Amino acid sequence: MKTGKELKDSSIGIRVRALILIGILVILAGCTEVRLPQGPQANPIGSDGLILKMADLPPGSEYHFVFRESIAAILVNTDGKLKAYINTCGKGGFVLLEGDTLNCQGNEATFDPKTGAVLQDSDESPLRIIPIVIKDGAVYVDERQTKSIPPIPTDEPPVPTDEPPVPTDEPPVPTDEPPTPTAQSSPTDTSQSERTSPNPPLSREQMETYPDFATALDPVCAEPLVEEGTCSEGMAFIRQCGGYCIDKYETSKGEDGAAESKEGVRPWINITFYEAKEACETAGKRLCKDFEWMSACNLGGDRYYLTEEEDNETFGCNTNDKCPFPECHIGGERMLWCPERNCPGGTNPKCRSAEGVYDMIGNVLEWTDAQVPSDEWGENVGNSIASILGEDEDKYGQDGFHRHHALTIIGTPFLRGGIHTQSESMSPWAGCFTLHLHRQPTEAEPYAGFRCCSDPE
Repeated sequence: MKTGKELKDSSIGIRVRALILIGILVILAGCTEVRLPQGPQANPIGSDGLILKMADLPPGSEYHFVFRESIAAILVNTDGKLKAYINTCGKGGFVLLEGDTLNCQGNEATFDPKTGAVLQDSDESPLRIIPIVIKDGAVYVDERQTKSIPPIPTDEPPVPTDEPPVPTDEPPVPTDEPPTPTAQSSPTDTSQSERTSPNPPLSREQMETYPDFATALDPVCAEPLVEEGTCSEGMAFIRQCGGYCIDKYETSKGEDGAAESKEGVRPWINITFYEAKEACETAGKRLCKDFEWMSACNLGGDRYYLTEEEDNETFGCNTNDKCPFPECHIGGERMLWCPERNCPGGTNPKCRSAEGVYDMIGNVLEWTDAQVPSDEWGENVGNSIASILGEDEDKYGQDGFHRHHALTIIGTPFLRGGIHTQSESMSPWAGCFTLHLHRQPTEAEPYAGFRCCSDPE
């Protein structure tokens, strides 16, 4: 029979062994996959945003990872197209790829793996897309675009703490190395700098018809950035929206009515929305989707609108009749919409995007392949983009929403970029975000042109 001391020593030994076992389990958990609450095993991503190699995710498969340290996420490969989503549905449920759909394990909801759209259960919201970028045969979280994703709501209150911050008197460690150049400062950089939007990123399919007015004012593509692509002559490659090509110059009229992109030629105007679409198709291209046009619009990579001083002195975009137009005077009176007031493509070398696309701000308005789906959009006529979206003017300048008051708004095509002159009837200022709804798709005007897009070769 054991004495009291022996029993006490035995009890202590059991407790020590239990603590050692728990410690071993904690260490092993930190070295292996993380199992998030009520979900599948999720793998941590690399410090550089690396999710996994593309070779490790064949078509028809899924991969679970941790987004922002604690959020369950899923990466799916559907017929070679990769998409990442925040993996939550229902009340604490999660989705798994089963056949051709993503199925919620918490209810009967199903989702389209290519877009995140709800296929079944109207009470569910679409899956929230996590922007990714494919580079060197690997898939990464696109940190530049994920900043536009709002924080994920949680029911858990923050953990309170009474501990004050630890003060430090240590000075920063000096270094002789120069700072790493940013996208804004690097003279050799040919991509756009970071631009955040109050709207969540959406896939191309989701933006075929804009879901709401706010999205139309500042759309953001969720497709991964593509590092490089080959375009035909007269076109520039754009990395956003999965990669596509856009005309460098506002489209001019070629032989047999085909659309061309040529330097030194005036834009093709007096053309309807439907005719512009046909002209691009005749050239083996397409009229640019509105979100494609918006993704390509910038000045030097970090500006999206102009003040009057920047217009005149810095970029020289044609928003104040910069091109000579002696032919525009009849009997001493100036004609407001004279074709000769439109500058030939490339006339203003500074009015150029980081990717080499000219005159997206000013010169002529440009048809884009988008039409208004709702009469409610007309309620914001004349307002600035900043006020409509509740954002600071420093982000959108004087860009605004303008339409003809007598126009039936449903089905009206978009006109982007602003025009070669500023007047009360054509305000607000020219800029990437300015949206004009002036004409029905069967009407043509001397101030409206277009630009074509295509897939890379």
